[in-house]
Amino acid sequence: MNCSFCGSPLHLYPGRAVFKCYCKALIHGYCWEKHVLASHMPPFVVGTITLYGEFKPKKPEKKEDSPPKGSVALAGKQKLE
Repeated sequence: MNCSFCGSPLHLYPGRAVFKCYCKALIHGYCWEKHVLASHMPPFVVGTITLYGEFKPKKPEKKEDSPPKGSVALAGKQKLE
């Protein structure tokens, strides 16, 4: 039997942790996080932890308004007549 994520044999090292996911995949212990992120894509929020253990989500960076693709921006202050 092989790991569903990396494809290596599960029985190569007896006594190593093997996980069975709810999707019925058998995975090495060290492949578990990669499998969950790649296969199930759970929602997550990026942030930081304060010294008091409080989670502070990172605010998304706002992009500057740019003209739509295909439009031509006028250089300087030109008047169209």
